[in-house]
Amino acid sequence: MGEQLEVRTKELGRGPTAVLAAAMFVTGGCGLVAQYVLSTVSTYILGNSIEQFSVVIALMLLMMGLAGVAQNFVSDRLLVEKFVLTEILLGLLCGFAPSALYAAYAVAEDHFPLAQYFLVVAVGFLIGIEIPLAIRINGKYARTLKGNIASIWSLDYIGSFVGALIWAFWLIKVLPLTQLSFLVGGLNLLVAAGTLAYFWRIGSVERRFPMLGALLFAFGATIYGFDRSPDWSRAIDQKLYEDPIVHSETTKYQRIVVTHGAAIDDLRLYLNGNLQFSSVDEQIYHEQLVHPAMGLAPRRSRVLVLGGGDGLALREILKYPDVREVVLVDLDPDMIRLAKSLPALVRLNRNSFGDARVSSVLPEGMRTVGRRQVVM
Repeated sequence: MGEQLEVRTKELGRGPTAVLAAAMFVTGGCGLVAQYVLSTVSTYILGNSIEQFSVVIALMLLMMGLAGVAQNFVSDRLLVEKFVLTEILLGLLCGFAPSALYAAYAVAEDHFPLAQYFLVVAVGFLIGIEIPLAIRINGKYARTLKGNIASIWSLDYIGSFVGALIWAFWLIKVLPLTQLSFLVGGLNLLVAAGTLAYFWRIGSVERRFPMLGALLFAFGATIYGFDRSPDWSRAIDQKLYEDPIVHSETTKYQRIVVTHGAAIDDLRLYLNGNLQFSSVDEQIYHEQLVHPAMGLAPRRSRVLVLGGGDGLALREILKYPDVREVVLVDLDPDMIRLAKSLPALVRLNRNSFGDARVSSVLPEGMRTVGRRQVVM
């Protein structure tokens, strides 16, 4: 039996190892992005980004460690099927998690932590069990333990690095979280499909058709979820706010929601779920923010505003006729764009960005005003 296995291994060469290494590279990236997605959604809902990222990622790392212990009690039988099933479950959970979290907060706010931590624990556990299963499968084909670890474990970490770069510089910019999560989940399903196809071909899969059926169902559910998620997001978003939503978008930096209550003409801006202003009383804050500083400044011909992308502080500054130039620096260019284009917001800030004295720059553009005399 041992001689037959050795002959079979030589015939296959490095094929199984290459397939599993590629799978670990992809799942490493998907796993890290899944952590970021869950952390970001928790931040959008609950605020306090440092706490949410710290708790969510720490809890997922804990579950990954526990999964490493738990795999010790998993038998060697049907390892390929167990790996494929793990990827299918991960694909479904990662895909539907953001929509599920938003829905849980909208319909059962008091019980939201139960949904939040269930998903974090489940995803963390499944991510944690991927590597041991892949290493154990590859143990039949790798010549040495160190070679096995080098082929499988290292590719997971390299994939995580690549996933972090893709998340930071592309994914978060082009898709809302409720859709990009299905993209990530779909990659897990592609890993499951590729692994199943290869090991099916070499005769290492016993439960072929149940795995194929589960995979087809998961692909169907993911495609449906990706297509329907914008409608779900709009319906869920509205349940989170008292007044009708007139605008919502997710930028590279934050979730922006604008509501309007017709009864008292109340325009409200929310960033990551936190109220930034209400048009009913925002003048109190912005007048106190601007006028004391402007009154005390010996010269105010040039003014620098740090933040204030809604244009409301800018509105107060422009009331002074001796102000000749205002430079506004805001981290999020989409907030400035909205303040220039959303009619209700333009009315409230009195089209302050349309004033010829105003220019807006991103933080990297601050060097252009670095040597000017300004009021801060």
